[in-house]
Amino acid sequence: MKTVLTSKQMKLLEKVTIEQIGIPSLVLIEKAAGAAYKLIECMKVKTVLVFAGNGNNGSDGYFLADMLNKSGYKVKLVFTGNEDKRTKENEILSKRFIDNGGIQIENYLEEKADLYVDAMLGIGISRDLEGKYLEAVKYINGLKGKVLALDIPTGLNSDTGKVQGEAIKADYTICFGSYKKGLFLGEGPDYTGRLLFDSAGIFPLEYVENNGYTDIPECELKCIEEDDIASLLYERKVTGNKGTFGKVIIIAGSKEMKGAALLASRGAMAVGAGMVKILTDKECENAYLSVAPELMCGIYNDISDDKLDREFDWCNTVVIGPGLSQSEEAFRLVEYTVNNCPKTVVVDADGLNILADNMKWLLERKEKGYQTIITPHPMEFTRLFNVNIKDRKYEDVSFLKEMASKYGVILVAKNARTIIASDSECFINRYGNSGLGRAGSGDILSGVIGGLSYPCHDNMKAAVLAVAFHALGGDRAAKKYSEYTLTSDRIIEGIMETVEALAK
Repeated sequence: MKTVLTSKQMKLLEKVTIEQIGIPSLVLIEKAAGAAYKLIECMKVKTVLVFAGNGNNGSDGYFLADMLNKSGYKVKLVFTGNEDKRTKENEILSKRFIDNGGIQIENYLEEKADLYVDAMLGIGISRDLEGKYLEAVKYINGLKGKVLALDIPTGLNSDTGKVQGEAIKADYTICFGSYKKGLFLGEGPDYTGRLLFDSAGIFPLEYVENNGYTDIPECELKCIEEDDIASLLYERKVTGNKGTFGKVIIIAGSKEMKGAALLASRGAMAVGAGMVKILTDKECENAYLSVAPELMCGIYNDISDDKLDREFDWCNTVVIGPGLSQSEEAFRLVEYTVNNCPKTVVVDADGLNILADNMKWLLERKEKGYQTIITPHPMEFTRLFNVNIKDRKYEDVSFLKEMASKYGVILVAKNARTIIASDSECFINRYGNSGLGRAGSGDILSGVIGGLSYPCHDNMKAAVLAVAFHALGGDRAAKKYSEYTLTSDRIIEGIMETVEALAK
């Protein structure tokens, strides 16, 4: 899994690579430009307009423009920076570009190209754009050609994902050295387009730390990569049986929301749970069995504490909350389960709404040493932790770890880029699409988490894997159908196909 760094950490890492490890800055610029060049080679473009600033992001742009020019592309470059503030490398490469016959222009308003390259500012921006940069960003965003951003789109805050007044809306962003937080947080995902990565010769943080070069502030966040997912998947032994692969109870569904329990159960089955049992409202039982006869089904209406205890003895994991309502009966079920179930409990949806006014239950559960996973979306998150939605605490890594530690939970903060936090670790998911933003999608995810919890033997691993399968499944389904038409059936189909592909 790749590190996700702040701009300060990234600058330190680059400085160590250059000054202590001894890799010249021009070599790093060459590698970055080379990675961008390889990407452009895969595109069907002939004309390229590069916008370059006066820093090393602009240096990447100059080097790339020179490479493209030598290779026969029709290239022009617009300098948007300040002549007096060019870095040493920028001066060298701008001169070389011109000396090699490169065309640098000032008036670009009539220029049209197949591809526009943003190499203006890179990381470090913390105030709203102005002057030449603002004019260029507005111009590029008004064009029809493809846009490639080098490292991070100009105008996007690399730490928060905040748009500083205006920002390049890229079709592709190729990130160098390490991922930056702003690519995933705030409005970042709306501006980065397809996100690609290249080390560009910058040594990874782990190498720098392990070889004692310097102290860099601890990396708080890591990114889930598809290449890592297969290694997280549990082994299905030949000698295994339906008990080996986990018995899941899903306490869900009500007269008004019958479908949620079925979606959660199908999520659990999609990732290989051995046995799934729904405890639901008496009016729902027959509807579930007619659709999924492999399910076990029971009734929660007026269920005794003793009967609930027997259910808990039988299972390995409990998922509670999807479509449960907030009735008196639902309140009793959540209260008893959270306070008394010794197995892993996944709390979602209405379970979280009930829990929000009773967070002491989690503290008591923590004291007992019971394991819990909670899966709030942003509004549920604000109610649980009594914070303002505008403060975006659901993507504040330090706050997430603090809450996970305080309440003894694995915290799955659902969003466009979901973050999974424990008291000591934090992972962000880079996959998924807008088609997953629909009713029922979260119910499926809670079931997937429940289905993976026991066979993974590690709830953090199970949560990370579940979020990845859910998101990649959504991407697979969107590619096959459309983000507009991702029904629950199609999401589950995508999850199953993703598991099949990665388990080979």
